[in-house]
Amino acid sequence: MGTVKCRYCETVFNEELDRCPECGTKVKKKISDEYYEGELNLCLVATALSVSERDIICSILASEGVQVLLQTLDGGGTATLLGDPGGRTEIYVSKEDFEKASALLEELKNAPLEDFPADSEESEFEEASEEEGDF
Repeated sequence: MGTVKCRYCETVFNEELDRCPECGTKVKKKISDEYYEGELNLCLVATALSVSERDIICSILASEGVQVLLQTLDGGGTATLLGDPGGRTEIYVSKEDFEKASALLEELKNAPLEDFPADSEESEFEEASEEEGDF
């Protein structure tokens, strides 16, 4: 068994404990000292211009088992009317998944609007508003 040293009171104790027995400070556990150093083999599949667009793309890819890596390009920080911070996000996938991901996104881009039915509650609200007259 190894030991750790408390970062506050410097008490040395068993590494299996979650807290320092002297001062109660929670112990931060290391996950691993090893890092992947190989080539990532990633391909850029899309660039999202908002958080909403990024989330939609990532959701579509994840639903088909495609893992993504995201890279924010210009930090954003400016809120839009929808509350999304401005900024662009590059979406990368593995070379093995690139063709599948590209096909999924191309299918989405070419889908007619009829494939996305309006929400029935929203339609009822619009009809009710028209019946009640202008405010």
